[in-house]
Amino acid sequence: MEAYRDGDRHCAGVTAMTAVRRLDPHPSPPALRACLLSNGRYTIMTRDRGSGFSQWRNLAITRWREDATADMLGSYVLIRDRHSGIAWSPTLQPLGAPDDSGSFTLIDGRAEYATTRDGMDATLTITVAEDRDCEMRRLALRNTGSVARELDITSYAELVLGSATADAAHPAFSKLFVERNGSHRLACSSRIDDCAAPTSLQCGRRTASPRQRM
Repeated sequence: MEAYRDGDRHCAGVTAMTAVRRLDPHPSPPALRACLLSNGRYTIMTRDRGSGFSQWRNLAITRWREDATADMLGSYVLIRDRHSGIAWSPTLQPLGAPDDSGSFTLIDGRAEYATTRDGMDATLTITVAEDRDCEMRRLALRNTGSVARELDITSYAELVLGSATADAAHPAFSKLFVERNGSHRLACSSRIDDCAAPTSLQCGRRTASPRQRM
């Protein structure tokens, strides 16, 4: 406990008040709101609601806007039940329930989201590789109900592959420079008109089950 007191002195007819501040000897740690994951070149910022951005060196991989009212941009994983048609996300954004009791923690350089929805436990783990410039997102699902489930898993992100400043100034114009390459994997490239940056930036996204090798 910390306290200070100014006694009972009188000055110009005003009595000085005693002020006491008590400190909790076992304060609760503040809630984790956001975290940065990086290997020094590739960086992810992810928030407790699931929004955030990816960046490589000084170039934006995904689109980001600082907007506390919407907070809708990020790299998301969406889950859809084929029988009921209900779609949801393991993070609060974009399709999490308002009363979601999920958790957001930082463990050994990994951000982890955990939640339960309609008898399905979902854990989303996000990390950045140490030896290469890429991010990894692992989704673990566990059916706690007695009925078999068929689920569709979709990943979503708005790509920039260029300067974040230029994209913020002219987002529609920036989208013209992102091209998707036809293949069994999602691969995109962007032309960059900057002498200090590469003339072309490429990125790819691949989904693999536990039995497949990345």
